[in-house]
Amino acid sequence: MAGINLDKLDAVIREELDKLLITIYPSQSMFWDLFNKEKRPVVTDEFQIALKYARAAGFGARFADKYDEDLPDAGAAKYIRTKIKVKEIYAAMRVSGLAAAATKNKEAAIVSAIVQAAADASETMTWHLERMAIGDGSGRLAQVNGAVSGGTTITIDHPNYDDPTIFLEEGMRIEIYNGTTKEAPTSGSLEITAVDPDNKQITVSQAVTVSDNAWIYVEGDVGVYNSALVSKEFMGLLGIVDNDVPPLESDFQGINPTTYKWWKAHVEDPGALTSLSLSLIQQTLDNAMKKGTGKLYLAFCDPALRRSYVALLEAKQEITQPIVSQAGWSGLAYVSNGRKIAIYDTYHAPKNTILFVDQDAIKWFLLEGINWLDYGGTSTLVAVGKDAIYRYLKAYGNFGTIARNRHAKLVNVQ
Repeated sequence: MAGINLDKLDAVIREELDKLLITIYPSQSMFWDLFNKEKRPVVTDEFQIALKYARAAGFGARFADKYDEDLPDAGAAKYIRTKIKVKEIYAAMRVSGLAAAATKNKEAAIVSAIVQAAADASETMTWHLERMAIGDGSGRLAQVNGAVSGGTTITIDHPNYDDPTIFLEEGMRIEIYNGTTKEAPTSGSLEITAVDPDNKQITVSQAVTVSDNAWIYVEGDVGVYNSALVSKEFMGLLGIVDNDVPPLESDFQGINPTTYKWWKAHVEDPGALTSLSLSLIQQTLDNAMKKGTGKLYLAFCDPALRRSYVALLEAKQEITQPIVSQAGWSGLAYVSNGRKIAIYDTYHAPKNTILFVDQDAIKWFLLEGINWLDYGGTSTLVAVGKDAIYRYLKAYGNFGTIARNRHAKLVNVQ
């Protein structure tokens, strides 16, 4: 890296990369755009929020002529504290010494190379944020479908997707766990070298022996703590909009829905795979309103369900104008009780499911916004022992809710 003065170039690089952050978010991240961001202080490693779940006692009626009746006793409202774990996620960029040398130490060319690498890192961060935001917080990418003994081809499936390769890409480094046992890799890194969606298979960089139904994760995104497998990833809508504890969790945001029955989203399930209907959608919304006080303004589904919904509207000749977000995301409208619900389709959404959410009750809880790692000096780093320039994009926070009972999902529909 001789001849390159990164301290001299750092101010220019910072300016260019800060511009990049402004343009890439939220224009390429629907979930980042649609939900509010809230910066909060942290208690140890948690965002702690007091939730009121019962009104104050102390009300009662009395006969007007019964002067000796006691007045109602006062009683305090009931509160509980939800605890949202702070997670740390990173995206790394790298410009090799050879690539830097090829610029012949021209400052503009070096800056351009770094900015391009940073743009790639930003794209990676965006993609994984979208993946996590629709997920269940476990970090599960796909499941092994059939044991493998000393092979490099793995057949996979996923309970939520017809295409189990949706979250797997060539070049991705992965780990495979069977419960709390890490089965692969046994040494070094395990990289995906090919993805075959037609045959629902991936090829990996070294021979592995893995069990049927073992789960595939991003390298380093889970770990065993206190004899349990724990996810380091952000929570997502599938974990929030549910009536149970998410996978790899012992509760949800520090509150157990088995004990606190109100700490559940409404789940509408016709019991078997059923054709989508407007009455089923309305039934879901009506039952959700009975259980919570949410204002359901957003819904998410996969493109197949969006097509089913369009067919329903066409049959009734009720196609409405789309609802467009501030950053330009367009959703179909469903009208319920005088308000419009925007239905957004995304390939990341699970099959046969529509998620309805109260936009005000789900937030990105952050220590700070998405930013470049900077320890006070130059944030473009030459790694010790490496002939390369590195830079890291970071986000400290999580995706969570202040009222789980203000959301709903409709399942088993097509």
